[in-house]
Amino acid sequence: MFNPWNNLLLEIFYLLFRGVNPVSLTLNQRQKTKEDLKNLLDVEAKSKREDRKHSSSRHSRFGTTITVKSGNEQFIMHSQQALTADTTSVMDMAKKKVTKRVKKLDELGGNSFLNVDALISLQTFAKGFITNCFNRFLSSLLKDIRAERAKITEKDNLRLLFVAKWFLEFFLHIREKEGEATWRFTFVSEVVDETWVPWVLRRMREAQDDKPKQWTELRAGVDCLTQLLLLIECMSSSKDDAFAEVSQALQHKLYYNGEILDLAFETLKSYKEGSQSIAYLDSTIHLGYVLLRVLEKWAKTRGEMVVRRKKKAKNKKKKAKGVTEEEGIVDVASEEEMEEVNEEHEYRESMTTFEVYEARFANPDVTNTCLFYLSRYKEYDSPERMKRVVGLLHRQAVKVKAEGLFFQVNIPPLSQRL
Repeated sequence: MFNPWNNLLLEIFYLLFRGVNPVSLTLNQRQKTKEDLKNLLDVEAKSKREDRKHSSSRHSRFGTTITVKSGNEQFIMHSQQALTADTTSVMDMAKKKVTKRVKKLDELGGNSFLNVDALISLQTFAKGFITNCFNRFLSSLLKDIRAERAKITEKDNLRLLFVAKWFLEFFLHIREKEGEATWRFTFVSEVVDETWVPWVLRRMREAQDDKPKQWTELRAGVDCLTQLLLLIECMSSSKDDAFAEVSQALQHKLYYNGEILDLAFETLKSYKEGSQSIAYLDSTIHLGYVLLRVLEKWAKTRGEMVVRRKKKAKNKKKKAKGVTEEEGIVDVASEEEMEEVNEEHEYRESMTTFEVYEARFANPDVTNTCLFYLSRYKEYDSPERMKRVVGLLHRQAVKVKAEGLFFQVNIPPLSQRL
């Protein structure tokens, strides 16, 4: 009945929840406001301390010169603060400030600063939406997109990926907080349907193959895939055998397809500073960490895995039947013959193990991506971010025994800062 307006609702949901953290929305909003205020005051105090280091007093024009001895070396300081303050901090004041690069934000980045009443309203709406109409809403939109309805625009693909990811993340955290009895897996069963996952993978591949590459949509697909893997992991540990079996079957399809394994590796490997946003980098690190963890658990009960790989077949050149072109007449090929002439894709199956796939991540480009992400550790707002990148580096250095990747010039200074 309401299908003619489902794309309009999708845009409204996208604009409503963009910039709102689904994890924070599961908390008590009135208590969270007090905690946010305390964090902002701490950030402000830290900023004032940093500015005070480089500020001059009103009597500094009279000048002060003292000599500080450190072993056999002497340092001359021209500052009144050197009389009472720690000499190390005074020497740090003389250092030039390094100009910070402007952080690149994509369309999905940024934060929405809403009051408590607005956040409570969004929280109530999100709960009601998941329990009542999440599955039907996703199903109707995906049906229209696959049918290429006239009302569907290119932006709707990005919006659907984002909205699905947002509600999945909200569902997983609210379920962990309020219990399994209240939040059942049937509320989000549409995302484990056989049509949803192939569509997400296809959108990610198209975003990666486009020129120019659609980094924002690719990030939305990466986030959506990450939450789907977390949902599968949660289902595999369910007490209900039916959901555990669905999880096992879905994991088998994902790994057999092989595309998700390639996408996770390529997104980590291809990151370049300045080309993609920091939020995109965070998403790729999260996907790589979750995929390897979930795949490792699944492989312990399976041993070897069968993976399907796509390979390009050679063009089949057909000779024209009857009269040749040299004789002045060209036969018109039928549609079936034209399809045979076109490039076809063939698939091959191969046996592999988790250790073989894990070894693919022992790549210099992946290491550089992880080290760049680690170098921004001061910007982490959660210990989970440090856990993810250290987990990936640990797999390279310890589990794969590729410690040679870490013999780089830029690593010792980074280790000293940490």
